[in-house]
Amino acid sequence: MNITVNKARMLANCEQLGLSLTIDGETIEYIFDIHSNEDSEIQNYIRTLLSENELNYERPSEESVYEYKAFEIRDKRDMLLSETDKYFTISDMPAKKNEDLESLKEYRQALRDIPQQEGFPENVVWPDKPACIRK
Repeated sequence: MNITVNKARMLANCEQLGLSLTIDGETIEYIFDIHSNEDSEIQNYIRTLLSENELNYERPSEESVYEYKAFEIRDKRDMLLSETDKYFTISDMPAKKNEDLESLKEYRQALRDIPQQEGFPENVVWPDKPACIRK
């Protein structure tokens, strides 16, 4: 197999390389996961280039890395918020007591406030789930 790297760039998640490769005369787009243990000729070839510092690639801008991390954090936050929606829309859910509702409201507000934390998105302190919804 004859492999040539035409272009390489680090993706904003900083864990994958986007590559334009020519393999036996055919050009393809390929995503290489830096942490993958996959044993294939392409993966091994790219690993060798990286280990020998022979693969030059564009690095993402600080802004795109920040935006990616912020998106990932907000996505997780939104998932956690959606997990608690049912406690405010269905009357027979476990959070019937006033103190349970208050702790849920505080938890939800803490989730909404995550983007305002100092150090966001690199250093995020996640609020603990209230006892009434812990599994």
